Amino acid sequence: LPACDNLRDTVRRAASGPVGAPESVRRKPRTKPPAAGIPVRRSKHTRMHRKLQKHSMMRKQALITGATSGIGRATALRLAGLGYDITATGRRAERLAELKAGIEGSGGRCTTLLFDVRSEAECRRHLGPLERVDLLVNNAGLAAGLEHIDCGDTADWDAMIDTNVKGLLYVTRIVSEKMVAAGAGHIVNIGSIAGTEPYENGAVYCALF
Repeated sequence: LPACDNLRDTVRRAASGPVGAPESVRRKPRTKPPAAGIPVRRSKHTRMHRKLQKHSMMRKQALITGATSGIGRATALRLAGLGYDITATGRRAERLAELKAGIEGSGGRCTTLLFDVRSEAECRRHLGPLERVDLLVNNAGLAAGLEHIDCGDTADWDAMIDTNVKGLLYVTRIVSEKMVAAGAGHIVNIGSIAGTEPYENGAVYCALF
């Protein structure tokens, strides 16, 4: 065995290459830096990774429709507690104001948008300017009328279809485009057990789920 003083040198030589190998074999060639003025091309994957990394460092933005009561309100409060900035939509100004006060009183951030999702123009006017949405919760919905189908009020049918189906699609169409551009996002659609457990006189409402 070599002396201790020489053991360290022996290990270094072994790491450099086979003993006795020429200098050109033991040493790895240095990679030349790109010439000045020549742009370095990065892959699409690398650019997307950096975009997502920057995205993840920002505060998450949650949009909840129909947030003035019930599941929508509870979802907004819960997400605010988890650190999300909340954008809450609804048709009742006083309820939205109460929600905003409750969230901000607990140290959260909340923006309210007063409009009806049944109007595509209103959806575009209020949601179009939003810069980013990380989480969309489509909660806005309603049930109207308790008559048999032969006595049903078509105005009730229109209200349910326009809110529960078309309103959801209007909002999703606008927000999903932002998510695709950002490279990230989640959409949660709130449904009803009425879709699998229909009840008498709820024909149209149950059919929507």
